Amino acid sequence: MFKPVSFESKDEITGFLNGYKNISCEMCFGNLFVWSGLEDTEYDIRGNILYLRSGKLNYYFPVIAGGSDCGQAVANILKSGENIRFINLLRGQAEFLHEKFDFKIIERRDKSEYIYEADNLRNFPGRKLHGKKNHLNKFYAVYGGRYSYENIDGRNICECLKLSWKWRSLNELYINDSILTELDMVKRFIDNYDKLDLSGGCIKIDGEIKAFTIGERAFAGSDCVVIHIEKAAYDEIEGIYPAICSMFLKAHPEFKYVNREDDLGDEGLRRSKLSYRPVYLLDRFETL
Repeated sequence: MFKPVSFESKDEITGFLNGYKNISCEMCFGNLFVWSGLEDTEYDIRGNILYLRSGKLNYYFPVIAGGSDCGQAVANILKSGENIRFINLLRGQAEFLHEKFDFKIIERRDKSEYIYEADNLRNFPGRKLHGKKNHLNKFYAVYGGRYSYENIDGRNICECLKLSWKWRSLNELYINDSILTELDMVKRFIDNYDKLDLSGGCIKIDGEIKAFTIGERAFAGSDCVVIHIEKAAYDEIEGIYPAICSMFLKAHPEFKYVNREDDLGDEGLRRSKLSYRPVYLLDRFETL
């Protein structure tokens, strides 16, 4: 029987996800939980198979702990009703559904996730990242004696929420349902920060938070961090975005790769993510 994704389900769901070893943001428990209220995300565990769905008809590819047949797991889903769709698929999963079940597949470029080498975002080396390095150096030159970096905790997390509303005011002319939804998700990440396995950092200038970021290890033991949130007072401070990106990763040397999630089809966001020079895109697909 399907149940809503909740804190009570955290241990049993992450038990499957840790074995799955998928670096997609869609397969992090924190992301599943935070978006569950909006997307009606539910789960069901049958033996060694985790089934996830968004609404009643949109299914994730089944997560198998071992020893079961993917084909049978998919067939079980298809028996549950008509008009079943599969979402958030990796390329191999999409090809499997096409070859074994004759699904028509579409690529969702707006949902492709941007994967980077962490050292490139710590230091911005080389010609291709020269512009980012210049912005970072400008930040250090102007604010060198005025800034501090802190881990996010109970002392500063409420101020991070205040900054997210400041970010909204900067985008007032462009407010739409997508931005309002994102702000709601930021609030849910912050409200539940201590209950989820999150890591975060913020930059203060003259004692006031001007940027913050929140991420999550892709799965237990992974060397990839998924960045869920990155907000900054970019209208005030040149180089603040490269600065928070660099400082957070320097505070977490354990990570070799960074998943900065998708661009939602927004052209400005796409240009920004590409400017950080991803090593590859984690392409995503769904069935028609």
